[in-house]
Order: sequence, then C-alpha cells, then structure tokens
Amino acid sequence: MARERPNSALGVCLTQRSLRVTLLVAEGRSLFLNNLEYSPLPNGSLIQKLPEEKQWSDLVCWFKSVVSKWDFKADEIVFSFGGGPIFVKQMPASRKKDKGTILRELEHSLSSPSEEYVFDFYFSKQMVFTVGMRKGLLDVFKTLFQEAGLPLTVVDASPFALFNLAECTGVLPTKQTVAILCLEESFALLILVLGDTLLWTESLLYPPDILVESPEELRRQDTFTKRLCAKIRLSLNRRERFYSPKGQSSVPFGVSRILLCGLLAEAEGVRSLLSSDLRCPVDILDPFSRLSKEKFGRSPDREILPKSAFALSTGLAYRGLLK
Repeated sequence: MARERPNSALGVCLTQRSLRVTLLVAEGRSLFLNNLEYSPLPNGSLIQKLPEEKQWSDLVCWFKSVVSKWDFKADEIVFSFGGGPIFVKQMPASRKKDKGTILRELEHSLSSPSEEYVFDFYFSKQMVFTVGMRKGLLDVFKTLFQEAGLPLTVVDASPFALFNLAECTGVLPTKQTVAILCLEESFALLILVLGDTLLWTESLLYPPDILVESPEELRRQDTFTKRLCAKIRLSLNRRERFYSPKGQSSVPFGVSRILLCGLLAEAEGVRSLLSSDLRCPVDILDPFSRLSKEKFGRSPDREILPKSAFALSTGLAYRGLLK
C-alpha cells in the first residue's frame, strides 16, 4: 500500500549555537508556513568540540524544556545537526561501486571501524554521497526527541536539506550550475547543483579564531568575508574542470549564480563582497518563496531572525512533506 502523504512536517536544525525550527502544513496542493521558532543554546554555545555521548544530558534537559513551550505537533519530524557529527563523504560515481566497495574505500578516512557508524547513500549521475554518523550519537538524538515527546522520523544531512530547499523553491535552472552557500555561526556549507542533480558538497569550517554569533558581529570582523572568499575560490578552482558543463568555460568556476542563505547571509556587505571577489552574481535564497503565510502562527516572545536563517530547517521540513 502506498504511503499517504503527510499533512505536516517539522524541520529541526541544531547548530553549535542555536536551535531553529520550521513547521509546514499541507492542504491539498497548497503548502503553508505554519510556524517558526528559534532558541539560542544554554550558556551561549553547545560545543566547540563534540562531547562524549554521556555528556549530553544537559542538552537533553534543555531541549525538552524548550520544545515543551512550543507545543508543536507534526506527522513527520526531520532533524539535522548543522556543521556537526553528521558527515558526508563523496566520490565519483562508478557502475562498479556497490555500497560494500564504497565503505571499504571510506574505511581509511574514518576515526573508528565502520561497524561503529550508521550509513546511508545517495547516488547522483556524477557522484556517490555517503552520509554517516556514529551509532552512539544517533542514539543520543533519538533520546533527545523521545524525552521531548516528539516522534523523530528522519535524520538528514545539512547538504541535502539545502538541496531539498532549492528544488522545492524552484530556483534551479535546468542547464546551469548553481552554488548554494549557507553561512552559519561556525561553519559555511557549499553545494553545487545542476538541474535536479547534486554535484558536490563541502563544509567550510571557519578559522578557530572566528565564531560569529550575529550579523552585527560579522560586520566588525573585517577579514572574515575575505578569508571565506579565499576558501571558496580555492575549493571551486580545484573542481572547475570536473564540474563545468560543456560550453560554459567562460563562467567562473562553472557556476552561473550563487544563492546565499543562513544566519549570516543578510549581513551588511557580505553579498556584494562575495559577488565582487568571486566574479559571480549573488542573490539571497528565500526559503519561504513558495509558501503561503495565511496560517502562520506567531509567538509573541519569539526573537526575530532574517528569513534566510531558517533555510536549513525549512529544507528539512520540505523533506518531511515531499520526499
């Protein structure tokens, strides 16, 4: 029997500094933005370096207390840890590579035996993406939601949340490569997409002396965007020949456009500097462009963030409704 389409989905994105949530509701062919929520983590930061599983009890208590105030209910609950322990490994696609072969090739890059991880695979026309995380941490995340009374249905990786968002908002041209850059407090996430195909993804960790908490703070860090541009430029240069479609050699890095999202996307000067340095048009990705806001419920005590800050959580919610 075919699985019925869910009527609601909650996208939950946890980063090193905050929790962001998007609730989407479906009625017929219409999709509604029902609610958004944001909460900074206790004591300002969850982790600089991931703690052992036994040290997550404080996080579980905090998460339960925060979620209980929101009183969200949804048919599907999709979670991701942005910039954290859910990793994505990629390699060129090959007909000869089955899942066992892929895991054997990945073994040398893992810090522990592969038996200690849980894996999933995504095969595109050009690449194979392996998503993995430690089984112990998956158990922690399950406990996190169980204690909060939320039935967790999917754990996803942040690159695929961005990919889902881009597909569902209809911003992807069919014959041009688009880069989507998500700027968060402690990391940037870059994906390349051609039509309906995910080409490549990379997490760009900020230098250890930089942890950006707000757009206002970003404006005071004069060298941040320049250093980020240098990282992006080097990454794209290394892959230019492989990813540039034929006939687009005049386009820098094979990328026709950069879509910017994340907590820091709308900080003053970031968009213009990226466009100038990378010689490519840069636009803000609106995660709500195809959503009706007629049923949007407001929380009077909710701190307002730029809408692009909810890109990851909205992409996760789309996954719950449409995938």
